[in-house]
Amino acid sequence: WASKRANDAVSGKYHPSPGSWDDSVIYQIQMDRFNNGNKSNDELNVRQWQKDAQAKGDLSGVPSWRHGGDFKGVMDRLDYLKDLGINTLWLTPVLHHNGDYHGYCSTDLTTTDPGFGSPEELRQLVKEAHARDIRVVLDIVINHMCDVDTHYDQQPSDPAPCAEVLDSQYRYTWKGEDPHQANIQFSGSFFEAFRYQKFFNRCGPCQDYQMRGEGAVAIYCDFVNGMFDYNTRDPDFQYVFTQLHLYWIAFADVDGFRLDAAKHVTEDFLAYFSTQARAFARKLGKDN
Repeated sequence: WASKRANDAVSGKYHPSPGSWDDSVIYQIQMDRFNNGNKSNDELNVRQWQKDAQAKGDLSGVPSWRHGGDFKGVMDRLDYLKDLGINTLWLTPVLHHNGDYHGYCSTDLTTTDPGFGSPEELRQLVKEAHARDIRVVLDIVINHMCDVDTHYDQQPSDPAPCAEVLDSQYRYTWKGEDPHQANIQFSGSFFEAFRYQKFFNRCGPCQDYQMRGEGAVAIYCDFVNGMFDYNTRDPDFQYVFTQLHLYWIAFADVDGFRLDAAKHVTEDFLAYFSTQARAFARKLGKDN
């Protein structure tokens, strides 16, 4: 179904890729913080703690609030961006997320976040950028999926033993079971296509120093509670995840992806995703 969805979205003529990206002058946009062009979506997908604070007039958490930036806001400033001399926009994650302003906690890969706007508005943003010879690169979250109502049946106290076993399975083709993996109790709101134990590493959350370090723990642990680490070794996961993102090339005519947290996933997945994305884009006339 994921492949059919991507292929069914193919239509019309696509904006060609540049012969080389070496001349890129990139402007990164933090979607929530750039420009609020449509105030009617400001209350959509806002965390409850922010709503409670706003109701009380408590401004202590303002830096972590959603501030209303959206697709319309970017479209309204495209001429300004063009005047700056840029030719590439790098947009922080725009897909549906858990309500945190930054967007790096995806919850649904099939649609955009309502606080940013509709999929059609994203497509219009890309179209208007292309009319000004500006490319659009989407930042995508390849390491984890979030859900505040999903939890482990018994959360691991230390992700390191689990991570070491998984890394041995991956690098040395050891086929034994990992007794340290927990089971995830998926909530009814968890992204349905990914409600499979095997799609996640299930080693539990790690300490900040472990996440920022090197080695197995940094690859297989959850960054924090509620941020479930993908099992990027699994071929079924690789296929479905990739197809769901190829859709956005076909539907919105985006020009590239920036892969967030690339050091925290397995190398084979990076190679697979990149190869498949390039091949799919090439069929649409986007050769680079």
